[in-house]
Amino acid sequence: MFVALVLYVFSAKAQIAVNGIEVGTKMTKSEVIAKFGEPDRYSYNDAGMVEGIDERYIYADGSLHFNNNLFIGFTVIGKSFAVTLGGLDSDITAGDKFSVLSPLELVEMDWLARGWYCVYYYDEWVSFNVKDDSIAKISFSFHD
Repeated sequence: MFVALVLYVFSAKAQIAVNGIEVGTKMTKSEVIAKFGEPDRYSYNDAGMVEGIDERYIYADGSLHFNNNLFIGFTVIGKSFAVTLGGLDSDITAGDKFSVLSPLELVEMDWLARGWYCVYYYDEWVSFNVKDDSIAKISFSFHD
């Protein structure tokens, strides 16, 4: 998994960010808290040599996922987190109109559920749940 994760970091890193922090950035717990604030909940799991240390920072407006201090995933459900995506001129967040995504080549995720869309960045994708013509959720997770 580590080799795949390293290759992924170089391919999608500059395309996806949250509050200015690019996916693939290494951050310690204290750096995450300094940037994003104290989480409402925090989980830590040491899965050993193969999977490494898995950390999740859970906030009222979303969550951040790190593995071995590497930023590998997020979920945004509120305005506290702004997502930068390659192909858009400005950041987006939950609550924005679905139309802000029109410059992207969206794919309807009909295999998942109604109202889900995604945009691909190399072999990875960012997904969006849309309700009442607004973005309800933005999600990304490294897929190995």
